[in-house]
Amino acid sequence: MSFYPTYVERPRLLRLTQHEPRVVLIIGLPSSGKSTVLEALKHSINAPYAMIRLDPAPNDPHAMLQSIAQQLGLASEQQLEQLLAIRQPTWILIDDLDQLLDAWGAFLPEHAWLADLLKNPALHVVASSLSIPQHPMIQQWIIRQQLLVIGAKELAFTSAELIELAQKRQLSLTQAQADQLIGLTEGWVAPCIFALNRSGTLQPSSLEWVMQDVMGRLPAQLRNLLEAWLWLASDSLELLQGLLPNDDVARLLLSWEAAGLVFESNLRLQPLAELGLRKRSHASAGYLTPLFEQAGVWYLAQQQLVPFVHQMQRLQRWDVINHTLIQQLHLVNNQRFFGELVKALHEVPVQQLAPKVGWLLARSYHLGERNAEKALILVNQLLGIHQQPDDQRMLRLLKADMLRAQGSIREADSLIQPYLNDPDLAPDDQARVLRTHAIYLASLGQDDAAIANFERAYNYIEGSGINRLLGLILGDYANAAARAGRYSLADRLLRQATSLWEEMAAPAGLSQTLNLRALVALHQGQISDAARYAQQAYDNGMLADKRAANGALVTLGDVALAERDWTSAIGRYRLAREQLRNSNMVDYHILTYALALESQATRHSSLDQLQRLLLEIDTTTAQNPLDQAWLAVARSAANLSLKIDGTIPLLQRALAGLDNEGSLAKGLLYLLLSEAFWQRHELGEARQAWKSLDELIIEGRSGLPILLSALTSHLPELVQEAYTEWNSPFAARVLHHNLPVIQAPKLVIRLMGQARVEMHGTAVKIPKQGILLIALLLLNPSGMTADELREKIWGFDSSDDGWRKMLQRTRKKLPDCVVYDGSIYRLCFPLSEIDADISVIKHTYLQGSETNLDRLQVAADYASQVFLPGYYAPWIEGERKLLAQRGAEIWIAIGVQWYDAQRFDQAREAFDQAMKLDLLNERAVVLAMNLEINQGRRPEALAIYERHRKALAEYGLDPSAELQALQKRALD
Repeated sequence: MSFYPTYVERPRLLRLTQHEPRVVLIIGLPSSGKSTVLEALKHSINAPYAMIRLDPAPNDPHAMLQSIAQQLGLASEQQLEQLLAIRQPTWILIDDLDQLLDAWGAFLPEHAWLADLLKNPALHVVASSLSIPQHPMIQQWIIRQQLLVIGAKELAFTSAELIELAQKRQLSLTQAQADQLIGLTEGWVAPCIFALNRSGTLQPSSLEWVMQDVMGRLPAQLRNLLEAWLWLASDSLELLQGLLPNDDVARLLLSWEAAGLVFESNLRLQPLAELGLRKRSHASAGYLTPLFEQAGVWYLAQQQLVPFVHQMQRLQRWDVINHTLIQQLHLVNNQRFFGELVKALHEVPVQQLAPKVGWLLARSYHLGERNAEKALILVNQLLGIHQQPDDQRMLRLLKADMLRAQGSIREADSLIQPYLNDPDLAPDDQARVLRTHAIYLASLGQDDAAIANFERAYNYIEGSGINRLLGLILGDYANAAARAGRYSLADRLLRQATSLWEEMAAPAGLSQTLNLRALVALHQGQISDAARYAQQAYDNGMLADKRAANGALVTLGDVALAERDWTSAIGRYRLAREQLRNSNMVDYHILTYALALESQATRHSSLDQLQRLLLEIDTTTAQNPLDQAWLAVARSAANLSLKIDGTIPLLQRALAGLDNEGSLAKGLLYLLLSEAFWQRHELGEARQAWKSLDELIIEGRSGLPILLSALTSHLPELVQEAYTEWNSPFAARVLHHNLPVIQAPKLVIRLMGQARVEMHGTAVKIPKQGILLIALLLLNPSGMTADELREKIWGFDSSDDGWRKMLQRTRKKLPDCVVYDGSIYRLCFPLSEIDADISVIKHTYLQGSETNLDRLQVAADYASQVFLPGYYAPWIEGERKLLAQRGAEIWIAIGVQWYDAQRFDQAREAFDQAMKLDLLNERAVVLAMNLEINQGRRPEALAIYERHRKALAEYGLDPSAELQALQKRALD
């Protein structure tokens, strides 16, 4: 049934032809009113015309020429010559020109008579079409002749025309109803007329009918492309170009616009077109799959893979997600995608994950989120679903990697055992298998066998281009070499790994490698080198991998422990543990190790702190025997210092569970066991435990002599007994081969209060810009570029000549101090060789122990002075504010210590200094008010509150509820 009248008169459109354009193209979707306008034009022109339509027209251009001639009353011979000879205005009307051209096929030159008609100025051609035909002959029309295009905007009804049409049908349509109808339909002819046939009411069924009619008649290629584009991103011209890399997108857009599909060229679909596409198709339709897959390649090339996966997830197109990720696995298997892919894929049903995509997701949980439990659950589910041998092998190797990373070395090795000599393994998988097996052998103490397997793994992967795996194998290989005392081999491997990670611009891998270099240096007693490498590892880890940064922080704690700097060691271990607990990447091995060594260091610091640390030890869980051993070390150290029973059975259970794992943990357990027996005067058992320690230690292995020597500092009688009575080689080392005395700092820099620089104990005068240069490099230990330094020092007015002269003068006064490393400048000396007041302020740990009071006082005194007085650049003001805030925290720590010692006058002075440095520090205000209230000085407490309230008011803030409660308490 047709809802169209014979024609719809729209004088507005008919007036467009009054100027008699030579060619008129009426462009629009099906049911948009093209044919009605053509019909109206036929009845309105006062001139001869010929009307050609697709259905009755033969598929022959010559037959159509004869039909035109017959309708115009011309003779049956030489029709073209007669048409060219006409002198009165004559119109040729062609409906559905694009479909006619498709029916005729390619035009041969002798049949291109339609273009020749335009040589006669009396002839006019009016044609309707879905879009501007892409035929060369039609392009000649556009280029050579005047053309008028009637498109979507012109075809649409106006509200006035609707009201007039309704009146002709004896319907009453108000202006508001007409406007509403236009708004709903964008003036589209078919739904407007349909609504009028339904007494002026547009029902949802009318839209559905129109859309089925319209979209069902679109060419399939155009419809499919529109649908894919609409489901993905209907505002992305780049995506459209990606879907059609070989087509003329500009012409396609012109056709869409002219056909009423888009508003101008802004790629926004007409509302009815969008409704129709969504109404008649579903995203799961098979014909959309190739276009979706092409789009996936485009999104990945644009590094926008995650939005695409989100779209496909919303449409539940798991097949497209799987296909795209598998096809591009070598690109998406990259660490920067891990976290985002986890979020994008976590709702995909496990059963819908292809094996390789499930493998990628499990790796994402494992390496991106550091969520070992979730990763193992997923990989176990995948192993149960995918039973093909290749899939099983891929997933079992991944599971082995996860278990190895968690410390379950034996279980990991049992998984890879069937593949140790598998000829079908790819070289990279063979390298992974050998790496896991070598780590297992190293855990058994079979260092030579482990090194041989690492060598084989290295040979498999070298030159493969899989640089990340090569870097990891180099690190493990070097670690095994260091355990065996082969430090020259370890140094060579670590230098190669450092160069590799630097070439890859991978700070995470570089951090892990530098941390291992620090440990190797520490094992050899090279304390300054160890501190330098560990600081560089920490700086790189903070850029890309907080887990690696925490590992480096723990190594810095080991360095401090080896130097007997208990305060620094405690602070670094504690900071590492806090950062681990506050992140979602808890590494239990690092956590338990840091807790154990912090407990050891705290024995030399404060029994009160050790008592508080016991609470954390008792609430920390262990994942495997090695972690349990570290917790036993931590608990035993506290027990021995606090005289708590139960230490010996705890140590014996931990030793029994270790087997051959964890030489440092085992060494500490033996040392603590010997101490426990010594405290109970059981000399025979103490000697046996010490003898086991001597047997475990091989000179230079795994840092045992270095760290264990430091941890015997509180046991002089036991060490002397072991040396004189038990003939212990380790006791001899402790007594006669202690570390050298810490050297004096090479560089002394004072920037708080009054700028001063000393080099090797001698004062040095350098330009004021040189002072600023040194200050900036101290504040940014990882280095700064020349542009960054110049902008900070001079602003935007620096000259190359001024920069060069300043650098030359500074380097002349401070030789080998400022170095140019690649693209950055940095200080040559590590922070351990620099005595700088801002470093003291920033790196003083606030432990709350009286043994730290002297160090806290020094840092607080520095922080109370002005940073770089006389300089007023914005960055200097910013650093002053940060240092003042840090100084306030230090004064608070001092005040708390004095308060605990009931030295209330000193505590009041400390809190007062904190508030002078940072009046907005609420903790200082609370402590000061509590002190005054408890001492009966309520007016002073109210005065402190009022000063704080006024300071907050300048920022539009009010005191906290806690402070308001304190004010009320003071008033009461």
